[in-house]
Amino acid sequence: RTGQPAVEQIYGQPFFGYLDTHPRLARIFNNVMTSSSDQDEVDAIVSSDMSGRVLIFNRAAARIFGYEPADVVGRMSVERLYPDGVAREVMREIRSPEHGGPYRLEDYRVDMMGSRGETIPVNISAALIMDNDKPIGSVGVFTDVREKLRMEARLRTAQEELREQLFTRGSGYLLYRIVDDGFDYCFPMLRKIGNKLDALEEE
Repeated sequence: RTGQPAVEQIYGQPFFGYLDTHPRLARIFNNVMTSSSDQDEVDAIVSSDMSGRVLIFNRAAARIFGYEPADVVGRMSVERLYPDGVAREVMREIRSPEHGGPYRLEDYRVDMMGSRGETIPVNISAALIMDNDKPIGSVGVFTDVREKLRMEARLRTAQEELREQLFTRGSGYLLYRIVDDGFDYCFPMLRKIGNKLDALEEE
């Protein structure tokens, strides 16, 4: 909660450098980060060192991107999850102060790429992992927005179909709907005014 990384060094070595020389600890660390939870069942969590080598790839990342963690961690560059040039664009945005930074990126919309080459629209929140003011890696949380975009598209289609139906029935029908809806909205108020006038006449 201080904004500083929880672990910068282990036995005097940078955190990720230590994991490089201790593969068993690296496996344990990855297993902890990829264990089932409500969060990682929904959002992908991917971490890499500054060379782009993936160090953490949770179960939601496997589901969203279509890769097995064992085929990714320590073997694949994070750039393969993006179309050409997009990973560098994201890193530039992380370093800029415009989207929650510097060294942070919040709710940034970008298209990524699955194992079959399919486009995967996501929202990213990411940050650099710092060691004595020097970046040693990055971590990102990726929210798949494909279903959200499909729902928005269906809603737009339904709205367009309704609009088309109203106009194809003629301007008179459209005017009738507007007046009818307005009357339904105003009728309770008009009834109150009428009741008040009746009461004043009786007085």
